[in-house]
Amino acid sequence: MLAEFIETVDQETELLNEFCYRLTILKALVVCDTHESIPRAVRDTESVYEQIKIAELVRSSATIKLIDELGLDPESAMDIIAKNVPDAWGEIILDRRTTMLKMLNTINSETKSLSESLSQRINQSKEALDFIGKHTGLTYGKSTPQGGMLVTGAI
Repeated sequence: MLAEFIETVDQETELLNEFCYRLTILKALVVCDTHESIPRAVRDTESVYEQIKIAELVRSSATIKLIDELGLDPESAMDIIAKNVPDAWGEIILDRRTTMLKMLNTINSETKSLSESLSQRINQSKEALDFIGKHTGLTYGKSTPQGGMLVTGAI
């Protein structure tokens, strides 16, 4: 049961790593203003996110089985599980826990950075549209005729 639990944690960690990579790619595309590629990058990121949700369910199932086997409280966290298994397994579980926490912190950081990059792009677009809007009246819209007017019957 311990090996199955560790395997599910490893699978989820790998997907978290992939998710972080996809966020980094998406941020780079936003910063470089390669708007043609952004929709695909978003789809790729969403796809990995869906895989993470499934992996989380699998890991939760493996965790519940392990907790039942160990006779622990159903709400036990990984550090509690690690204290209740043989030493070598406990170290492995704590190592995996640390890796997952680092990965989640990295994802939070990447998400914040991506959000800031998107906000910058939105502000730049608004500024450009405001500039265009202010200067469009000079060349488009209602204009008065230049020069004289020809009046029928005046001559």
